[in-house]
Amino acid sequence: MKVYLLLFVLALIQCGQTWLPEVSGYSDYAGLYGKPVTSLKVNGGKPYRVHVVGGGWLDAVTGYDERDPNNGYAGIDGRAIDAVAIQDATYKVHILGGNWLDEVSGYNIYDADQGFAGIIGRTIDGVMIQGRKYATAYASDDPSPDPTPTPGDYKRSNAVKYARNHAHNINHRCGVYTSCTPASYWGDEHCGYPSENGGDCANFVSQCLVLGGGHPKLKGGSCRGIPCGWEEVGAKRLGDCLEEKGWTSTCGYLKAPPSNIKAGDVLIYHAGSCSSYDAHAVFVTEGGSHPKITCHSNEQLDVSYTYIRDSMPYYQWLHFKD
Repeated sequence: MKVYLLLFVLALIQCGQTWLPEVSGYSDYAGLYGKPVTSLKVNGGKPYRVHVVGGGWLDAVTGYDERDPNNGYAGIDGRAIDAVAIQDATYKVHILGGNWLDEVSGYNIYDADQGFAGIIGRTIDGVMIQGRKYATAYASDDPSPDPTPTPGDYKRSNAVKYARNHAHNINHRCGVYTSCTPASYWGDEHCGYPSENGGDCANFVSQCLVLGGGHPKLKGGSCRGIPCGWEEVGAKRLGDCLEEKGWTSTCGYLKAPPSNIKAGDVLIYHAGSCSSYDAHAVFVTEGGSHPKITCHSNEQLDVSYTYIRDSMPYYQWLHFKD
């Protein structure tokens, strides 16, 4: 038995990379946010290939065996990849420090729209493939397999783009509201989940910050990192969490937006006082003297920040220090 376990471990950790567990279809994604994908294996016996960062397209393979470097997987052990092409499949990739790109269904390395998934030059850290079993590997000689980005990694423009893309198009596959596919979803507009879950407001803002803008994970202290390990799903807790992460907080009754508030910041509404847990979190998508916000539960896209002033008149403005 000990010999068998040793062989199993050696099969998973080899030549500078570690293989992650197998994933099936869109039930989950293969990869670790923040860790460049170095190799990919896809079942089904159809050709697939990957593009190496700073290099080129590798030859197509058809196998599904991480122990076979010739035809069992696509990739060079320990080398990050930035694009994948899979025959007879629908698939998409997640950009390191960015978000999920639109899915594609072609197999043509000369067709950047539908022939492959990825952006040449932009490392990927996640893959999703419909109707197939698949797995990815990451470089195991990296001392931090699940790194926390520095605050400077937060890109406001990417976070705003994510907010607008997913205001009415959730980044979640319906099934269970806590399932990470890649994000959970706590609302009821799309999947019919019961509204007593509390709404998707803080979860959506978390997605904009972390999945969209590359902000450090919202985990530790007041940040619970639930259910997917990187987000805060409570509005009041999100405000506390961001303060602990170094964001500047300004709160008051119908508080006018501070002069430093701009797209990419956060607003938390409170019902009774600035410490009330009866709260609602929104993402600022346009700054200036009269900011516009975007949010979930209920869904709003680029509306005035005063849209619920009567029911939640205490405004907590949270500004990221660039």
